[in-house]
Parts: sequence; structure tokens; C-alpha cells
Amino acid sequence: MREHAYVLLKMLERVEYEVEDLEANQFHKRGELEEAHMRHLEEVDELQRKHDEELERQQECIDTLEEEVQFQWAMLNILNNNVKWLEPESTWRKHAIQLQEMLEQVESHVTYLKSNWVHSHMELKEIIKRHKAELDEMRKKYEEDLESYCDHIDDLEEELDVLTNAQRKEIEDFISLCIQDEIERYQANAIIRDKIINLMDHTLL
Repeated sequence: MREHAYVLLKMLERVEYEVEDLEANQFHKRGELEEAHMRHLEEVDELQRKHDEELERQQECIDTLEEEVQFQWAMLNILNNNVKWLEPESTWRKHAIQLQEMLEQVESHVTYLKSNWVHSHMELKEIIKRHKAELDEMRKKYEEDLESYCDHIDDLEEELDVLTNAQRKEIEDFISLCIQDEIERYQANAIIRDKIINLMDHTLL
């Protein structure tokens, strides 16, 4: 009986240890999720910062080119007004035509930069969207693990309650048996004592 109660006590200690280990693991998982979340936020912030710097640089470049284009168009208009009376073979007329072609190329480059700006912005949005999806997936996985841990802990606590009740019943039975043994021993001693007293009384008589 004592050995069985000792085994139950050891099982109780093992279950308590497993519950503590699961709770510690759950805390560790929560820490990993928070750390990953912070790391992704830092990466997104860094991407946003670099993107903003690149956008600012491109915008400055676009502004400079647009100013240059406006200036060159103004110069071209002046040249066109001044070379209308010149012959087609004139160097100034050729220069005006070359300048116009160059301005068209610059305008095309400005259009390309604006398109690239939009592309970079969309690319950043996709990166942020992907990071958010990864975070949501990690959070979902963590919640599933947490639910599994909670279910396991509930099962262990139920097992712990059963073991506790069983152990209590075994101990109560053991104590009752010991008390019953003591009562029977006392009753047996009382019978022996009564017989001795009766024997002594008969002897004295």
C-alpha cells in the first residue's frame, strides 16, 4: 500500500514538472514571436527609410531635369525665333534641331524616372505586404501552438486531479487500514487483559 502511494506521488511530481515545462515553453514561444515581430518591424522601417531617401533623390533629380527642360525649351524658342530667316543649311538651325532632339530624350528620361518611382513605391508595398503576411502566419502558428499547449495543460491538470484524488483515496484507505489494525490490536489486547484479570481473580479466590 505504501509503495503504491509512493508511485502515485512520483507520478504527481512528474505531471507537475511537465505542466511547468509547458508553461515555460509557452512563455519562450511568446518571446520568440515578439522578437520576430520587432525584427520585421525594424526591417520594414529600414525599407521605408531607404525608399523615402530614394524617392527624395529621384524627386530632386526629376525636379532638376524638369527645370533644365523648361530652360532648354525657352532657349529653343529663342533660337527658333532667331533662326527662322536662316538657310536650312545654317549651323544654328542644325543646333536647334539637335537641341530639340536632346530635350525630347530628356523628357523621355523624366517619364522613365516617374515610372520607376511608381514601380519602387509598388515594390515597397509588396515587401510590406509580404512581411505582414509572414507576421500573420507566425501569429497564427503561435496561436495554434498556444491552443495545443493549453489543451495539453488542461489534459495534464485533469490527470493531475485524478492522480490527486486517487492518491488521496489510497492514503485515506491506508490510514483507515492502520486505524482498523490499531483498533483490532486494542480489542485483542483488551480481550487478553480481561482474560488475565479473570485468571488472576480466579487465582486469588
